Amino acid sequence: MADSRHEPRSYDPAFSRVAHPFPRHSPGSYGSRPGSYESRPGSYDSRLYDAELAEPRAVADDEWTTEAYRASQAYQQTARRRRPSEEQSGPRPIPHRPSRGRRVRKESSPKNSPRSSPSPPAAIERAPLDALEEDKPQRVYRLSRRKSSPPGVFPRSPSPPPPSRATSPGSSPDPHPYQAAGQSASRTSRNRPGSSQSHRSPSPPLSPSSDDEDEVSSRAEHQRRKRRLQRAAVKKAEKSHVSTTPDDDNNNKHATSRSLPTESTRPRFTRSPSPRPTLAGESSTASVLGEGRYQHRPLGESCIRLIRILPERKTMIRCEILQVSLEDPPRYVAISYAWGDLGDTRKIDLEGSLVPISASLHGALSAIREKKEPVLVWADALSVDQQNLAERAQQVQLMTKIYASADSVAIWLGPEEDNSSDAVDLLNAITDPIISTRRAWKILSSEMGARGVPALVRLFEREYWHRLWVVQEILNARSITVYCGQTKSPWEAYRLTSNVISQFSADFERRFPEISTNMVTWHDTLVHQGPSSIPSLRALRGSEGELLHHVLRQCRERLASDPRDKLFGILGILPPEIRADFRADYTLSTKEVYTEIVDYIIKTTESLNIICDAHHPGYPTAAHSLPTFVPDWSNVAPSSSPLLNFGSFKAAGTTKARCRFLSERLHKLEMSAIFLDTVQTRGVAFGVRTSKWELTMAFLQWRAKVIEFVMDAKPERRRRMLQDFANTISVGRLPKEDGLAVCCHVFGQLAQQGMPCLQLDRELMGYLHADVDLTPHHTVEEFVDSYFGASMAGRAFFITERGLVGLGINTLMTKDIVVVPLGCSTPVILRPEGSLGEYRFVSEAYVESFMDGLAVDLWKQGDADLKKYVLH
Repeated sequence: MADSRHEPRSYDPAFSRVAHPFPRHSPGSYGSRPGSYESRPGSYDSRLYDAELAEPRAVADDEWTTEAYRASQAYQQTARRRRPSEEQSGPRPIPHRPSRGRRVRKESSPKNSPRSSPSPPAAIERAPLDALEEDKPQRVYRLSRRKSSPPGVFPRSPSPPPPSRATSPGSSPDPHPYQAAGQSASRTSRNRPGSSQSHRSPSPPLSPSSDDEDEVSSRAEHQRRKRRLQRAAVKKAEKSHVSTTPDDDNNNKHATSRSLPTESTRPRFTRSPSPRPTLAGESSTASVLGEGRYQHRPLGESCIRLIRILPERKTMIRCEILQVSLEDPPRYVAISYAWGDLGDTRKIDLEGSLVPISASLHGALSAIREKKEPVLVWADALSVDQQNLAERAQQVQLMTKIYASADSVAIWLGPEEDNSSDAVDLLNAITDPIISTRRAWKILSSEMGARGVPALVRLFEREYWHRLWVVQEILNARSITVYCGQTKSPWEAYRLTSNVISQFSADFERRFPEISTNMVTWHDTLVHQGPSSIPSLRALRGSEGELLHHVLRQCRERLASDPRDKLFGILGILPPEIRADFRADYTLSTKEVYTEIVDYIIKTTESLNIICDAHHPGYPTAAHSLPTFVPDWSNVAPSSSPLLNFGSFKAAGTTKARCRFLSERLHKLEMSAIFLDTVQTRGVAFGVRTSKWELTMAFLQWRAKVIEFVMDAKPERRRRMLQDFANTISVGRLPKEDGLAVCCHVFGQLAQQGMPCLQLDRELMGYLHADVDLTPHHTVEEFVDSYFGASMAGRAFFITERGLVGLGINTLMTKDIVVVPLGCSTPVILRPEGSLGEYRFVSEAYVESFMDGLAVDLWKQGDADLKKYVLH
């Protein structure tokens, strides 16, 4: 038998074209293009073949289509008659290209033996049933020799080897299998009346004038008959179709309806899982969740999803989801928790589907679950489709109402660890209503306090207190219960404990002088962190822009997984007017959200103070490609503390901002500012976290820069400049009369203690024994940390060309310019960049003598210039 992979097509010299039974063009094009088989003279009757291809249908096990059988026989007979002899000349035969992956037994034949006939059509596959149109006949049968099946058709099984032209006596002819869509097995051909088991002699070819023409009905009759047979076969196939559950798939990966001649011709398909009401496929607009592919149903307007935690009857948490309207919700508990490590998951049974959730949320559900009664809760990870950006935005707008409508808010601090049970016992003992404040301090200084205070410090340092979203969740709550492991306490116990420690600060610091792992004393941790870190917004006053700016600053150091949540996460604690101007839209980029904040605050406040928070410590300016004048609120640790934290400055007096954006993208800002001077000298800079020894070294180096600058100046100018230097490094908080003496005294003391081999100059040695008042601080270290620690950390000292002294960010450079923008509370430092005359915003600045409106007075007198600067 010849190898069908190298079987040539028959060449017909009468028509000077290659005669191939199945041209490679799309179904529906037979007889419609020039050169097709229907238009060729002397070709086989294309109506018979096209009639079989015209309509798909499911073929029953006990029937065979007469037309398909005869068309196949006609093709073989026609091919045999057209076979050219070995002596005929003509173009080189074109080898037939077999289907991919098909392997056929290759048999050698004598050199002068007649060529084997082309193989009949192998498995004919039916296309999807939905491709059928009642009023337009289509050729939807596909040949198995095509490279792949169309979508929706079961994978094609390998075709059997093509039958040889002659078989041995007594053997049955090779079958002509074909497969229909929706059938579970291939069909085998049967012997027709008149066929012989022996060698089958060629029959005359079919042609439009042959005797078989009168046996074939018209094309329309064939189509009607095939539709009827198709509908009957589809009904029969649906009844006999077997579907299995997902649990059975591991044991029964393939299914067939009957045994077939060979293993290679067995069609296989995967059994579909049994449908469930909450599984994927229920709605095309919803998304899925978890391994069980739980599917969120779309939410209605002003609706939320509540989680019903079923009673504890197994270790596995079983839950159900129901939709309720916020207009009349049932009693439920809103959970406030930190997401934690999203890779650490636990599984719950959510309406029969195993859904993985974070270990933190799993612990919260376990703590709230009751023994006998179901509990309704709201938890963002389950109640909100986190993959649906539109739904996330809608639920963020409802967050205030969700927590305000809850019967209570459950705070989950995490599992019991670091002796947290001792901390909770201490909390409950201190906040007992019958215990006085003095008695509470005795408990703190007792053995219970020795065990409970370290555990309480670690409890106040947990991840929960650093989350951004907890601010609005706590401030909008009616009542709060705090869960930690198996313990629970009222929210008031945590707040009262911080108040008690604050009242006995001095005694507590002497009793517990330790420093925590984040370089903060235990006293500061218990007084300023934990529940005390939640800002109080009751006393806020001002315009919408001022309120937004204040809350952004208060919550800047809090963590959010999405940088856009730095705005969206605080909308719930802002007035309704601001919430109406900012819609939570997660389709916006971080750059668009942050730039919109700057635009809103400038327009509503007529001030440029917002740009002073744009601390960009180096290149690139920000992780989100922000303009240099736009603060990066996702930077939780800015390079230095804002100057406005140290006092109320009015560098621009009462002027209003004169500025405008130069494009709709808001990436360039033009502002009017008063020019002061250009930076000539800068001192050494340190990071945000500095020790007292680093501050001492910075003081000595900066003071040496001042002395070098005024070396040739008169004594009065020299002393005045040193006095300005002392006021500058304390950002104006030292008294001007004694500021220089106090500054030189404390840093001289530290220099002698830490660097005894360092030789100090005569003037500095004279201040070591000066009589200075350090009240209310008890030590030099405390005084330095209070007056110089925050102001010098992350900043660099500079001197301008005209002798102005100031503090700027640690990345400032020489040739930077110092200006006072109209409508800004502090001077700012700009850096010329590019050839278009534009500037990079560097930082805000403290410039001695120019923090109270002196620049505006000089401008109005004509002694200073007002210029326009374009920031990019």
